[in-house]
Amino acid sequence: MEYNALAIKPQLCLKADESLLKNPHDIANYICERKYDGTRILPHFDDKGIKLFTRNGKNELSKQYPEIIAAFEEIGDIPSGTIYDGELVFMNSNDEVEFQSALITRENAQQRGLRPVLILFDALRLGTYDASKEDVLSRKLSLEEYIFESKHIQLAPYYTNPAYYYDYFVEECENGREGIILKDKDSAYQENARNKSWLKFKRHDTMDCVVLGITEGTGKYKDTFGALILGMVTGNSIRVCGYCSGMTDAEREELYNRIMDMDEYTYNKKFSKPTVRTIAPTIVVEVEYMEMTEYLMMRHPRFVRVRDDKTIDIPQGAYPTKTEKRPSLSEWGF
Repeated sequence: MEYNALAIKPQLCLKADESLLKNPHDIANYICERKYDGTRILPHFDDKGIKLFTRNGKNELSKQYPEIIAAFEEIGDIPSGTIYDGELVFMNSNDEVEFQSALITRENAQQRGLRPVLILFDALRLGTYDASKEDVLSRKLSLEEYIFESKHIQLAPYYTNPAYYYDYFVEECENGREGIILKDKDSAYQENARNKSWLKFKRHDTMDCVVLGITEGTGKYKDTFGALILGMVTGNSIRVCGYCSGMTDAEREELYNRIMDMDEYTYNKKFSKPTVRTIAPTIVVEVEYMEMTEYLMMRHPRFVRVRDDKTIDIPQGAYPTKTEKRPSLSEWGF
């Protein structure tokens, strides 16, 4: 029976609390991998060639990434019907995975000199053999048997000492990476499942916020801004929930020009940092943060992207009306 790659729904991870990592006895039967924030890819090999399917099976990216196809072809001897599981990321010249690789386009990667790398971590099919019924470590060995690493294909490293997992998680977070994943050694591959077989420990949560304004910049940013002032809706009001930066210079300049072109709005609250401009809460941004404090302020917020595809409903009367513009002397004819 032919195995249909389009019908595959990859196994997913269940979010877990990092406190579990502090109890090695409770995670003794798990291996540990780095969590990559890239694009999930299931490579499929058949007599017609190699196809790179995304997790929903609707997109096929072989033409966009010929380097990865060429790297597989160099390996050779991969049986027809084989299906792997992995993550497409982008690496810089120092062989470091770029943060938020899932948000990097092919064109942007080429402009920045980044190379696409497919990191493989699982094997579902090996030719006509259904490898998904085997345990995790057996599937890892199957990958190592058929795949040799190159500039564009790598195998995900993993660890087996649970006493190290919490330190590894902290190390990954401190280095600005996404987090880690634990996988039960004895578990089979479970399509479209999200349970304790695979646990993810993420560095940050994310939230969509409105931009209330920008603060004064210093140093290299004195001509633009220091941070975005973030707001969230609570009840019938908007409250400040953090100040974030972390955008690229190009993103910073684009946001600055956009905000400075907007009319200024006045808020009842005085901000804790000097502002350049405050605006109506119409721009939505996605922000990462470590946790929310009891005062509803984000710890270590970091800009991810502008979400022009989203809006946040603002309760009527949640913010004052627009400040009236006062004519300058030149407009009065002086």
